[in-house]
This record gives sequence, C-alpha cells and structure tokens, in this order.
Amino acid sequence: MIEYFINSLSDAEEKTLSYKLDLNSKDNAELVNMYNNCLKMDVVRSYDQILHLIAMKVSFMERFGKSPIYLKKCVVGLTVPIMLNGGNYKELHNGSSEETIRISIHHPAYHHPHATIEEKVEILAKDPYRYYRYINVWIGRNSRRLNELEEIMEVALKEEKFELCIRIQEVKEALSKIYSK
Repeated sequence: MIEYFINSLSDAEEKTLSYKLDLNSKDNAELVNMYNNCLKMDVVRSYDQILHLIAMKVSFMERFGKSPIYLKKCVVGLTVPIMLNGGNYKELHNGSSEETIRISIHHPAYHHPHATIEEKVEILAKDPYRYYRYINVWIGRNSRRLNELEEIMEVALKEEKFELCIRIQEVKEALSKIYSK
C-alpha cells in the first residue's frame, strides 16, 4: 500500500475532469496496466499525479464498481497490484506481484512510518539522511530526532517494553553527541 497526502484542491475539478476524459479513451487492460505502473514507479507525489490517481479511481468505480485506489479525507492510497479477470479485476497477493509489493514497502517513505517501534528505534540509530514520520514528511539529521525518540519512549513505557526503553536511551545519547556539535 502506498499513500499520498493531498495539500490543496484549488483547481482540482478541472484537472481531474481532463485526466478522466483521457482515461475514458483507455480500455480496461490499459487502465489496469497504468495502475500497476503507479505502484512500481517512484512517484514524486506531485499535485497533478494525485489528481490523476483520483481520476483513475473514478474510472475504476465506473467500470468495475470498485477500485484499488482509495480516498480517505486528504489521503489517496494504492493497495496491491491487480490483473484483469474476465470482466473484472482481481488483487494479486503472491507470485508475480511480490516484487512490486516489496519495492513499495521497502522504500523508506513507506517503511519508516509503518515500522514497529522497535524498528523505528533501530532506523534512528543508523542516523539515515531522512527519517520519515509520514509519507513525504521527514526529519533530517538534527535534534528533532531526539523528540521523535521521546515519543517512541512514551509508547514503549505504556506497552511496558523496558528493554526497548534502555535501547532508546542509548540511541538518544549517541544522537545527542552528534547533534550537539
């Protein structure tokens, strides 16, 4: 699953209608292939791409009565790869779809926000260039990461994961030395 945050919808109706008209000229196989390509691409999460996904969702709903693209409040999301199956489509959960899913899930923008708290601590311990709190929202190499560890510490304490609390403290101390310079 991949999610994109929608910031503004100032001229959305006109652009989405334009994309929808273009999608109407595609057959079902082309529409399914376009969707699967969106899962494979490193989408830059631009405003136009999001509007295109919304238009694609509408096309899927009109053609199939369902869509692998969801829209919840201000988030557009892609689920899993799909393939045509008679007059409908089906979701792929194994075989040829595994590689596509692996590429999506292991991108840091997806992996970091969906990691367990233990994994988040280890990600921060490695001091990556970007630590993603949400898709397309990241913390650079600075002291704000210490605040992130504080939030993780609160969760760990509530869940009574005391060994993790010790590890969080170790990571905080190591990062404090780096960011205090």
